[in-house]
Amino acid sequence: MSDLRAFGPFVGIPDELIKSAGFGCGLCHKPVERFAATVPGGVPRMIFHACRCGTVVTWEDETQARCKDWRPLVRLLQKSGAKVVMFNGNKPLSEGFSGLN
Repeated sequence: MSDLRAFGPFVGIPDELIKSAGFGCGLCHKPVERFAATVPGGVPRMIFHACRCGTVVTWEDETQARCKDWRPLVRLLQKSGAKVVMFNGNKPLSEGFSGLN
């Protein structure tokens, strides 16, 4: 049986499913890691990137969080007081989207 650990907002994620994102957080100076999960009824997987600062979620078939994006994304998390932000990186948002939908 594999070791389980907390990852972002989740508890009990198997260690072997958590991979390095290939860059570190410029604010907490910890490595950013990623975890992919299939959403029942959804076609693309959700990719969760996380460090101590928070978690950023994207769909697998969209633009993923990168090193140069990480600091502004973490600042968005800190400014809003959220621990998780989910965005669709390259799809247009509807006119009425407020960021809280």
